Amino acid sequence: MLGLGIALTISTGCATRNFIGLLPTPDEFKNPLPQLKKKYPALTKFEYSSGFIYKMPSATPLTDVWGKPQRKGFSAWMLFPPMWLFNPTNYWYWDFEGKKVSALIDHPIAFGYKPHVYKLKVEDKKR
Repeated sequence: MLGLGIALTISTGCATRNFIGLLPTPDEFKNPLPQLKKKYPALTKFEYSSGFIYKMPSATPLTDVWGKPQRKGFSAWMLFPPMWLFNPTNYWYWDFEGKKVSALIDHPIAFGYKPHVYKLKVEDKKR
């Protein structure tokens, strides 16, 4: 019976218990960063997992609002061989109106390798 429970958990992506919340549209990034962070608290919570995989929200809201990442990057976590199988990770990046959005995306085996947000950061681009 325990094996069935584990199999169901691994085969579903619905086990996420945390949600990103509202995100600004690309046009709203014209506003100053402090104003954006006040209106959209999801931009102020840098780390989502707190060491517990089920606290990571789905990355779907990011792509729903911002589209596919403009570029992807390497994560140093991938230097550890167990991560290749259990938690492949990479960075997703977007640039909007002088702001850089970076998200460390985890693809945990427990969620069927569906992307989940481990960390999210928004900052003004350096000029």
